[in-house]
Amino acid sequence: MLASRERWRRAQAYELDYWQRNWTPADRGSLMPPQLEFVKSCGLEGKHVLEVGCGPIGVIFFAPGSLRVGIDPLAREYAASLNLSTDGVQLLASVGENLPLAAGSFDIVVIGNVLDHVHHPDNTLAEVRRVLKPDGLVILWMHVIPRWLVPMRNILNTIDGGHPYHMTKDDAYALARRAQLEPHEGTMESTGLGWRRGWKAAAANIAMRNLVFKARPVGGREPAVAR
Repeated sequence: MLASRERWRRAQAYELDYWQRNWTPADRGSLMPPQLEFVKSCGLEGKHVLEVGCGPIGVIFFAPGSLRVGIDPLAREYAASLNLSTDGVQLLASVGENLPLAAGSFDIVVIGNVLDHVHHPDNTLAEVRRVLKPDGLVILWMHVIPRWLVPMRNILNTIDGGHPYHMTKDDAYALARRAQLEPHEGTMESTGLGWRRGWKAAAANIAMRNLVFKARPVGGREPAVAR
């Protein structure tokens, strides 16, 4: 599973353009990440927490942790053009496929609405697994399509410029397992994109769902329940 480099670059340009057109510094206090309470419920106090693909309003800016690190390939652009405050977060510019971090250094890694944006999802999750402690926890969510939309992926790739990939729930679980991460507690939720964001958001609300799950390294503490 690998998007072309050019398609990934277009998706990054799409993402930056979106935030530059829609962001003001006051948004940091009003646009709370929708999964914030779920992430906080996983027990971050006193932990080393990493968010891969944090963007300007990632959970890392609002969640506790003795060490908080955010990684995003557009980190420099966000800081320069959005007047972004890091709020005590160590913000690093890098891609998920090459995390400039030591192996086994994080208790919790958050990767929300990211795997369908990266250039190489398998390599990204392999890096997440590498920097995770042996008893650590991955908290992951992403938009997924139903199986009946799979034959239309080429059309989706054309009209949805911000996503290099359109995966099913099974694709997402398979990605995790290839990285030696076993999913637990998976749920499917509305995308919650908001009808005022145009016809694409309206269509996504109807056809797509937000898959949310936790995962531990194979051999971790919790029994697998996600399917």
